[in-house]
Amino acid sequence: MSFDLIAGQDRAVAALRRMLRSSRTPHALIFAGPPGVGKMTTALEFAKALVCAKQADDACGRCPHCRKAEHGTHPDIYRVEPEGDGRQIKIEVFHNRKTGEGLLKTLNLKPNEAKHKVVLIDQAEAMNGPSANCFLKTLEEPPPQSVLVLVTPRPDDLPETIVSRCQVIRFCPLAQGIVRDALEKHGLDAATARFLAQSSGGSLGRATEMAGETALPAVRMELLRLVTGLHEGNLIASAARVTQIVRELATARAEAAATPVRTESRSVAEWLLDLAVLFYRDVAVRQVGVDPDRMLNQDVADLIDKETSISRRGIRSILDRIEEAKGFVRANVDIDATVLDTFSGIAACRDQRAA
Repeated sequence: MSFDLIAGQDRAVAALRRMLRSSRTPHALIFAGPPGVGKMTTALEFAKALVCAKQADDACGRCPHCRKAEHGTHPDIYRVEPEGDGRQIKIEVFHNRKTGEGLLKTLNLKPNEAKHKVVLIDQAEAMNGPSANCFLKTLEEPPPQSVLVLVTPRPDDLPETIVSRCQVIRFCPLAQGIVRDALEKHGLDAATARFLAQSSGGSLGRATEMAGETALPAVRMELLRLVTGLHEGNLIASAARVTQIVRELATARAEAAATPVRTESRSVAEWLLDLAVLFYRDVAVRQVGVDPDRMLNQDVADLIDKETSISRRGIRSILDRIEEAKGFVRANVDIDATVLDTFSGIAACRDQRAA
């Protein structure tokens, strides 16, 4: 693989190529953007280019360094990710106080084979307090010949003292066409690929994950019927049904991937909220006369037309409430309470009918 095969992130890739050509790569970078859009794939390719014997703006893919990097065996590329039930990156990764071992010691040694040592920290926001403080010391006195790459969907969760010492490379959601084409190349039929691309929020990772869950089309339809039928009399029952869906899907995902149910619950809840956002965006564009064939949720045009009777201000308020709820989910606010509060807000906004 090379940078040329990374789809939809032209701006980020161009910035990295410029760094490589100039031979002035910052000692620390943050790859920030939504989950599943190619941040870690790009980070691995960037690491390969840094250790490549060619030392150009892309890895050659043929030298011994590139071959080792592709197989995950290069002695100068280190990958860190959350571990344990709490899914944290703990201080022992960087410095074990009992043994003195850890990445800090390793980074202060000369590279084994290449010109650089490269550390890729996946889900960097999972560093706990002690590990973040330890890592900050590394940034304050960066080891020579080392490049540190923090990969995160939530850069705001990193301490400002860390962010301020890194160059941030932004990754954007992928275009629907890119997601759809990638899914079709993996054998999905056109209709399923289109649905997943529309529902993914520009995340190929999320779309791929959803492709293995046959219940999702029915879940989406049930969610949309629930939100478009909200009123004061059914709030509690509707919210309870959604939280039940979250628990069922999260439990299935956790069992399949051996991940914590709590982590999967946040992921499922955010996906459901994204579906609601995409739906009400279609309502907003339909209100200004956009043809139904150009809407993402063409298969539920009847529900969209039903909601166009809500005032434009009401639709904007619904979208704001859903985006606020996504923030609550990311901040680990109780999902049951978040769903009930959001549904209450949507119901109130649905009462704002257009004149």
